[in-house]
Amino acid sequence: DIIRMRMNPLLHAMATDDEYLYPLSQFRKRIAYANAFGTDFVVPVGTGVFLHKNSDFIHTLKKNELNQSFSMLVGVFTTENLYTDGYHTSSKTKNIIDDENSQDELLNMSIRLDSLGWTKKVFDVRKTLPSIPSPKSVISGIIRPLFNGNQMEERLRSKDLLDIFSTGNSLVFPAGHNMIVALSKNNFHSVLNKGGRPIMDHLALEIINNVLEIQD
Repeated sequence: DIIRMRMNPLLHAMATDDEYLYPLSQFRKRIAYANAFGTDFVVPVGTGVFLHKNSDFIHTLKKNELNQSFSMLVGVFTTENLYTDGYHTSSKTKNIIDDENSQDELLNMSIRLDSLGWTKKVFDVRKTLPSIPSPKSVISGIIRPLFNGNQMEERLRSKDLLDIFSTGNSLVFPAGHNMIVALSKNNFHSVLNKGGRPIMDHLALEIINNVLEIQD
């Protein structure tokens, strides 16, 4: 990521400059989808939902949006919108980026994007990919409620989520990049990636519901 960014400064600018962030902030909702557990070689979870190993940006787990009948969706998280004045000068955002990490370009990108306010959805497509089971267990028991006073929703830092969702409990062929969008450019790919169709159905329903909310 850092090599591509330095070869193309536009990537950094699009995640940090108000010229690009302000138009993005004008959308009613910002939703990002990503594959978890090392199943996406092209866009790993840290890139897909812009998590960072040094970011303390709070993500709130929306347990009510998780459905046991749709086991591929393993996490729904939201970040607070701190971009309310049209300029990226929020004191809260500045406080999150401390002096020690101020030169970390990827960290700055992650925090500034997070501060727009997002819904992030993380999917597990391991059952649809060839894999070799491993005794290591990752996610079970890791997501625990972190209560603060009367707060009743779970809150995790960006770096916590990166740790939870970056590795899995099996060795899988990392072909989730095409799977998550159910790529069907020909018959071969249609069969190969059919396991991702429930995710695209979920996205389609989400888009329809959002449109209906706007009309109301």
